[in-house]
Formats: sequence, structure tokens, C-alpha cells
Amino acid sequence: MKVKDTKQLALVISQKEPQVAIVSLEDFEKLQNLRYKNSAKSLLDTALQVRELLENETLPADLSERHDFYNYEDDADKHL
Repeated sequence: MKVKDTKQLALVISQKEPQVAIVSLEDFEKLQNLRYKNSAKSLLDTALQVRELLENETLPADLSERHDFYNYEDDADKHL
């Protein structure tokens, strides 16, 4: 097969439009690693945005221990 021998990708075309790309396993692994790196970067970017958003917020000191109370109890708003 062309992909296995030459490491060049092969395209499957239907109705004059590319539908599928066949790549070598080596290239597939590189693409997977790139995707994981992009996902991690997006997560870090989101964490930084949340940190900036909450910069001037005051949260209860026991929030990490009583998060269910603050999320689900009707009286929780009275305690904030």
C-alpha cells in the first residue's frame, strides 16, 4: 500500500470532496500527540481565564469542604 511504503497520506474522495485521509501510524501518533498538547493548553488557558474572572471575588473559606451545601441548599444564598 502506498501509505505504508512511502509514508505519504492517501485521500478518499467522494463526489469531488475529500472524505477520509489515510495516514501512516507514525503520522497518526504525531497527530494524536499534537491534539493532546492542544487540549492541555486549552485547559490551562481556561484555568487562567477563570482565575482572572474570580480575582476580585470573595468565596466562603469552607467552600472546598461544603461545596454541595453552597450548590444545592436553598439557604446557601443567605450564607454568602
